[in-house]
Amino acid sequence: SPPSSAPAESEQRNVRSSSNEEGGLQQDTHVFTSGYLGVSSSQQLTGLPPYLPPRRPRVVCLHGFRSNSDLLRVQLAPYLARSFADLFEWVFVSSPKRATGPAQADIPLEFETFEWWGTADLPYETAWTRGFDDFYETFGHVTRLGPLDGAVGFSQGAAIATVLPVQWLVLFSAVEPPLPHLLPSDDSRRCLHMYDPNEAYVGACASVKAKFESADCHEHSDGHAVPSTPSSIDAFERFVMEQRDGRKARKKSRKTRESGTAQGEQALVGNRDLAPTGEALRSTGEAGSYVEADRSALQAHPT
Repeated sequence: SPPSSAPAESEQRNVRSSSNEEGGLQQDTHVFTSGYLGVSSSQQLTGLPPYLPPRRPRVVCLHGFRSNSDLLRVQLAPYLARSFADLFEWVFVSSPKRATGPAQADIPLEFETFEWWGTADLPYETAWTRGFDDFYETFGHVTRLGPLDGAVGFSQGAAIATVLPVQWLVLFSAVEPPLPHLLPSDDSRRCLHMYDPNEAYVGACASVKAKFESADCHEHSDGHAVPSTPSSIDAFERFVMEQRDGRKARKKSRKTRESGTAQGEQALVGNRDLAPTGEALRSTGEAGSYVEADRSALQAHPT
């Protein structure tokens, strides 16, 4: 029988982990992903490249003070259990800096915990306000993950998220980064702030929120925590889907511009094949200027 041309699709869900210890700093990265790769038998015979689904937005998830990526995955489990989560690639990463003191009492002692900065010279409640020497090392650990579309962070992890080169953010009970000048006072990126107006660090949350020009806010009553209420998860889902849809719209707009540029260039070629009159030359010159202007716009705004 002739080979089938229909893609054979398979679905898989996996977590890739890597660990590398060197000089007291441990790298711990987990990628939570689901997707498929369909390859038809006709493609195999003809040597055509397999069908690749569109790239999903890549989102880094950063844990809080003296925690780790596994604990944050548990905190975000109610969010990622919803179907919309499959439309994104969620990258969970632990700080390379081991905790300099004990974690919260509700975290089992056998859990290895990490901090983005901190000191052993102060009690847990204030230890995160000092010990900035390793900040650039821990920050660089995240930037080496490669291109990222968005970032989700809790507490200290939210502070790291604010200074990452991403297009949008979701910040749970954010505190300010240790070097405030790294976060401009007129940040135009889209950001969803989620915090309890009665939590102990609400002043820090409000201060971070004030730095963003386009800030959405969802308040809850779960304290300094990642809330698990349906209304909080709904707010999260609405926001990240808006960012995904906006990204798709930008890509569509770019393709439209590129298509228009190609059509304009083809029109110029057609005009050159004709015996040009003065009017035709003027028309060609105008079209050429539009093509060059569009190229400049694409280079200036690649997204």
